[in-house]
Amino acid sequence: IIAIENANIYKEVIIIKDGCNIPGSSIYLKENEKYQLIDLLYGLLLRSGNDAAISIALAVSNSVDSFVDLMNQKAKELGYIKNYSALTLKTGRTNFIAVFINSFLNPYFAVVTTKLL
Repeated sequence: IIAIENANIYKEVIIIKDGCNIPGSSIYLKENEKYQLIDLLYGLLLRSGNDAAISIALAVSNSVDSFVDLMNQKAKELGYIKNYSALTLKTGRTNFIAVFINSFLNPYFAVVTTKLL
């Protein structure tokens, strides 16, 4: 939701070295490949692509730390607990459901998730 609210989902993203070869689940991004942000969001949602997550963070706010700050700011706005990682949401089940429901209030989130169905 942070990416959707802070960037054009059709923005072209050129993958940089820092977004490649990330441990864990991956969509196997390669340096200098070009994607639209929406395609990286699909990779994150469908494959839990850690490389997609890092590339999204870098495309939206130029650093993972800045993106985490945006996540924390959003969580605070919504009254949720602080998140400590770009890849792991540290909330209880109730808060996760509330975040998920809140996400569906964003029309662009609906665009992204509808294509997944």
